Amino acid sequence: MKYIRSGLAVLFKPLRVGALPIHIIIEPTTFCPLKCRMCKREKYVASPSHMSFEGFKRIFDQIRPLRLTLSGLGESLVNPALVDMIRYANESGAAVSTTTSLALSGINMEQLVMSGLKRLKVSLDAADSETYEKIRGLDLFDRVVDNIRTIVALKQKKQSQLFSAQPYLCLQVVIQSKNVFQLSRIVELAHDLGVNQVSFKPVGLAGIEEKRDELIAGLTSDEVICQMKKARDAAKKIGMETNLNDLLSGTFSKSWDVSCSKGNPNIQDCSFPWFSMYITVDGEAKPCCMFSYLDTKFGNLWQEDIHAIWNNAKYQGFRQILKKGQYPDVRCQGCVPENMFDLAAALRRIRRD
Repeated sequence: MKYIRSGLAVLFKPLRVGALPIHIIIEPTTFCPLKCRMCKREKYVASPSHMSFEGFKRIFDQIRPLRLTLSGLGESLVNPALVDMIRYANESGAAVSTTTSLALSGINMEQLVMSGLKRLKVSLDAADSETYEKIRGLDLFDRVVDNIRTIVALKQKKQSQLFSAQPYLCLQVVIQSKNVFQLSRIVELAHDLGVNQVSFKPVGLAGIEEKRDELIAGLTSDEVICQMKKARDAAKKIGMETNLNDLLSGTFSKSWDVSCSKGNPNIQDCSFPWFSMYITVDGEAKPCCMFSYLDTKFGNLWQEDIHAIWNNAKYQGFRQILKKGQYPDVRCQGCVPENMFDLAAALRRIRRD
């Protein structure tokens, strides 16, 4: 029933939505040891903090989503309560994913693998240590690779004991000037490590426009698309799953132009404020991750009930602007929004998990 009600909300886009969000993104921490070139954290996080397990439960129990993403402007695994959050949500029936650099030492990999986590997204934008250090600020490439190998080995051990082979392991690659000629090598590395999928996306400049030359200087859409096609062909040859076909199906040239601040013509496709919510480490409700670092706040889930926030004047006004095909914020021009088809794909993943 939740699937149907959310699907209808996304399809008809009413200003008042009867169904609560079936997907929420909760930011578990704003601490991070890395200094990545394309990250907004250094600019916007003055006083990092963790979300407590009790604070997490207070939010989760109000919404009881079908899908939970634990991710934000920090390194998720830094929060000592992360595994408890995953277990709690999983036991409550949510499909849980989290994003990590996997660059920390001393991670309890076995606890993470056995927590019920459905999807683990590992940020790895390089095929060698030199490029990794240029992008991520520290030479931790070998540690990340070793940690991935450990995760894969634990998954195999888990499967041999008649458990499911989870978490699904996905490399996330942010395409930028420093790694654009390594895309095929990254695909090959992922295959060698036993990763399930590689997911590429163009670097986003929203909020860090001053880094444009540093991140994409000299790159053109034609050049990037050429490298993506080579990586797609390499992936097909070795049987590595990627999202490159989707990016190359006609949307990537738009998304690359968008990241270069040329405007997004498909803003009416955005369906986030009808089925999803982003919640900061401080409990603040926001429409999506694009607003994670902005002052835009629709309410605080530690102080207000979800029902009071989900259809308040701010949320309805935001939805109204999107329905008109206008930008709620200039940074929305740098987004490739999820549409009805993306929601359908997400629901298929939830059912599969």
